[in-house]
Amino acid sequence: MTATYKVTRNKQVLFPFLRYQVYEGGKKQERDARSHSVNDIEFGVEWQPNPSFELVTEWYHGDRRFEDKAQAAQHGSGAASFAFQAQFNY
Repeated sequence: MTATYKVTRNKQVLFPFLRYQVYEGGKKQERDARSHSVNDIEFGVEWQPNPSFELVTEWYHGDRRFEDKAQAAQHGSGAASFAFQAQFNY
């Protein structure tokens, strides 16, 4: 699920956003059809001070697990990151 909203002020644009992802299942292309469990959340904001430039800040938190016959449950709980991106458009 992704939720976003557009705010325009003084020819500048803000896009606050929230993403939530849940997945339970396997991946056929992986060896032994590993079982995956994914529970991720992200939120942030994109700022466009003009049409040629964008800044994005984003916070991510994830809880992921995978397992197969060879490896018991591999669990990555509480993985978190903060990202900052600048982009020039031409």
